[in-house]
Amino acid sequence: MLDYNYWRTKKEIIGIGVMAGTSFDGIDVAAVCFHEEKIELLHFKTYPFLKKIIPDLFKLRDGRAIDLESFTRFHWTLGVLFADCVLDTMKAVKLKPDFIASHGQTVYHTPEYRSDDILFHGGTLQIGEASVIAEKTGILTISDFRHADIAVGGEGAPLIPWFDAYYFSHPQKQRIFLNIGGIANFTLVPPGGDMDKLVAYDTGPGNMVIDKLCERLFSLPFDKGGYLAAQGSVDYPLLKELLQDTYFDLPGPKSTGRERYGAAYSEKLLSIGQKRSIQPVDLLATATKLTSRTIADAITREIHRNEDFEVFVSGGGWHNTTLMAMLESDLKSKNIFDFSETGISGDAKEAAGFAALGKATLCGQHANVPSVTGAKKNVFLGKISLPG
Repeated sequence: MLDYNYWRTKKEIIGIGVMAGTSFDGIDVAAVCFHEEKIELLHFKTYPFLKKIIPDLFKLRDGRAIDLESFTRFHWTLGVLFADCVLDTMKAVKLKPDFIASHGQTVYHTPEYRSDDILFHGGTLQIGEASVIAEKTGILTISDFRHADIAVGGEGAPLIPWFDAYYFSHPQKQRIFLNIGGIANFTLVPPGGDMDKLVAYDTGPGNMVIDKLCERLFSLPFDKGGYLAAQGSVDYPLLKELLQDTYFDLPGPKSTGRERYGAAYSEKLLSIGQKRSIQPVDLLATATKLTSRTIADAITREIHRNEDFEVFVSGGGWHNTTLMAMLESDLKSKNIFDFSETGISGDAKEAAGFAALGKATLCGQHANVPSVTGAKKNVFLGKISLPG
């Protein structure tokens, strides 16, 4: 049994958050310090995946078959890699953390309940065995943050909205916290940060489709700075077709991932481009516009236009200047800022956010937001692994 009072009354808590996102582009590790209700980023680094595991990693990313032995060993080996990244971070900050919060690497997310299916219960799967992390580092480790929410009927996502509202709300302005990773998602935090009035969900593809097109058309991992998309023109007839996707019109709570916008989606888009003789840079510009439009449409649906609002952007999408210019145009707003202006690096946001969720668990705080995830009730997030 956790001693919640110990964690609640501890004046300073050091946590390390570990996050591997839907972009499959590395392991983010953030060391943070909690002073009562404030959070300070001490150190952040993204660690690349070992080259020798990338082929199997890409099989998982693209939904290709992998044998059960390889999958099992991958899960445990990834735990070792996460632990090594944490140990390196500990050397950098010269501090031993009080806990580790590991989100793991998502390989599948299918939260919907299907009453007519033999396998009726939805679920989510993140890999990177937490017991290995706890044992190798000697530090209490919290993992599997999404599971409890799904167990009570939620989507298991998004979870970062609690972090957005708890630490970064504004007393007078509504704030939108937009993260553009592989998938794009946002949190609308009303003035004062009332948790019961949060709106948050995945809007659709973020960098996922853009990155895949870059890989297939230009042999590049991503469109650095949006340079390639800037050379092209949006194919508006194709964009109109893509916007007919039923996901975009669904109300929240909702979440999505590679299951919908992964390799198969991008391959279909490539096939359409080839059949219609669309130039590669034009196809990439169209995919970039798709990300911008779906984000802007979702935010515009939810904001209260009679109130001031600010948008703070984190994730790799912030560095795509073409995407940001499109978003400014689609949102008809210049109040779009780097999340780093809050005091936490935008690149570190999700890793720091899961550290905050870990602290909430230790303090006995419910950190899911049922109005956002669709859960039937508030729950404690995460499973705890203790070192031996």
